[in-house]
Amino acid sequence: MDSADRITWQRSETYSPLQLRSGTHTPCPSEFPPARKRVSQNPDPYRPTTLKDREILRVTYQGDDRCQLRCPGCFTGERLTATPQEAALDGGRKSVPHDEFVGHLDAFSGLQDFFLIGAEPTMDPGGSAAKLRHADERGLPRMSITNGAVSVRRFEDTFGEALDSGLYKINISIDSMDPAVHNQLRGRSFALARTLEIVRHCLRRKAPLKIQFTVWPSNYSTIVSSVEELYAMGVRGFAFHAGSVEGVADPDRHGLAHVDPLAWRLLVQQLADWGKERPDLEHFNLPYLVFTERELRTEVIGDGEETDAYLEHVHQMEAGRESAKPVHVCPALAVPQVYVFANDGGSGHGQVSLCNIHPGAYADYQPDTREWRVIQDPERNQMQQMLDSPHLCPATPGAYGSVSDRFPTEAGDLFAACRYVGSNQMPDPSRFPEDLYPQAVDFYALVAQGVKTQPFSRILRVCAHEESFAAKTRTLAVHLVAEAD
Repeated sequence: MDSADRITWQRSETYSPLQLRSGTHTPCPSEFPPARKRVSQNPDPYRPTTLKDREILRVTYQGDDRCQLRCPGCFTGERLTATPQEAALDGGRKSVPHDEFVGHLDAFSGLQDFFLIGAEPTMDPGGSAAKLRHADERGLPRMSITNGAVSVRRFEDTFGEALDSGLYKINISIDSMDPAVHNQLRGRSFALARTLEIVRHCLRRKAPLKIQFTVWPSNYSTIVSSVEELYAMGVRGFAFHAGSVEGVADPDRHGLAHVDPLAWRLLVQQLADWGKERPDLEHFNLPYLVFTERELRTEVIGDGEETDAYLEHVHQMEAGRESAKPVHVCPALAVPQVYVFANDGGSGHGQVSLCNIHPGAYADYQPDTREWRVIQDPERNQMQQMLDSPHLCPATPGAYGSVSDRFPTEAGDLFAACRYVGSNQMPDPSRFPEDLYPQAVDFYALVAQGVKTQPFSRILRVCAHEESFAAKTRTLAVHLVAEAD
């Protein structure tokens, strides 16, 4: 593995959960240390007081809160629909001035990676190009993401210079190769046609392309076929993200919810098997998200006694009793990467989040001193909230609506943990019965049909008492026929 592809700590040999810049890599067990060696168990949420004194490996940067699409599942939420005047009334803004962007980056120490996310970079071609140029001048490897639903000229105005100078990855979001499905999830009827034009342009340009899927109930049944179709077009990089409803307005109306934990693992298993048969893949990122008890013992926690203590902790949570988790596994506690929302924060000059799923902030930008100052208020400090959380992944309650990390399934209990715990980093993942994936596909295909006529929550209630995908599908089918009559 080329050292240029790795993102590693400079000050120590601390384990980094960050993905490779390119290629695929499945580690052997010795490369996956136990949680206590991966994650700081006793971090101080308030020290150091500025992020100049804490090593940060990657910054994921949102400097512009504009987008031409209206994806119902966008985590940016209402910030995209606010006018500049409305944003100003709340003490915020729509776009970061370039000088302050420079100050934001200067206020970090140890940066090895810059990821520009927009909201949608092509809404400000010149500003996005300038940000990528500045990162390049600082010697930072760069990648960016776009929905791609623009003209080739606008795409080139935004990314052309960066691609010519060595952008290592351009991510394009596609939810499905079925136009009806993709366009519904993107909120615009033109979305897929324009995005595919940009995908073809990138392939002709030999750009370092990766397609990123966000998986919802409504597109679950189309994911594998969409990957196969894009692969046939020449795409050799893929990543997958489980949709989550934090920051989403009225998810029920749009049929949005976190995919069933077992269904997620079945999809990951299917994709992993597909990927193993294609050694020409240049990038293939599969976050596992939920784990078996065996995986808790061998990889997620990595210690039998601590896993026993954690399982007892889960039992206490489910019984409604207060209990503190015995071990931290959340990589954000070591702050290997941060998310900058450049127009948020108490003064509207930007804030740092340790996670893009868990709500909250860890540091606010101080324009007068040009530094990221760690929030000292325990009620606001995100790391303090993460430490106090009883969940292995502090975002679990918001993502799944669950009182504990445990999910009983027809294939056994699964437990939620951070996506970075096993993101192409599971030496020996558990396997599930092969016949369950087709059943999950049938179920979610029927769910996608049903949400066209009724709220998602109602569909879930209809088959909530059923334990298997096959039984859920039968019950839901009878219900939809009855509703149609």
